[in-house]
Amino acid sequence: ARIAIWSGNAALVTLLALPKAEDAFSRQIGPRVPAYCSALGKALLAYLEPEQIEAYLEETELVRHTPSTIVVAEELRRDLERIRERGYAISAEEMIPGVVALGAPIFGRRRQLVGAISLSASPAVVAGESLDTLADELLRTAAAISQEMGYYKDLTGETARNGGRER
Repeated sequence: ARIAIWSGNAALVTLLALPKAEDAFSRQIGPRVPAYCSALGKALLAYLEPEQIEAYLEETELVRHTPSTIVVAEELRRDLERIRERGYAISAEEMIPGVVALGAPIFGRRRQLVGAISLSASPAVVAGESLDTLADELLRTAAAISQEMGYYKDLTGETARNGGRER
């Protein structure tokens, strides 16, 4: 699992958690991963303000890292809409061959986007029968972190799934 913040039009990894490792948590700054083809980045990008998304698309060259990388702005816009609908991002071998990742946004007080959390593994592990279970666990974890960051569910029923904003 990784946690990242939005920085310099990319997802900046700030924490890496490796199960079964001697030092399970590694606080690190970096790497900076492209937003358009990583689950962390897309989970962040999807919840930016619409003007910020458009500025990002104008400033960023969508470079193909793998055959699955989205390199057409309109396709990326559609993917970001699907992310907002389901509440999490999927990067299916878009950045690294053989790696599928799920990413979910983390919100803070005043329902602002403060970061994202992701998990990654082989396509057989993440994209197989476990996808729904892993996505639910990731969303629960993101919600718990968001709550610790001061995010709350308001009386209108808005949730972290859409950042408290209508789109």
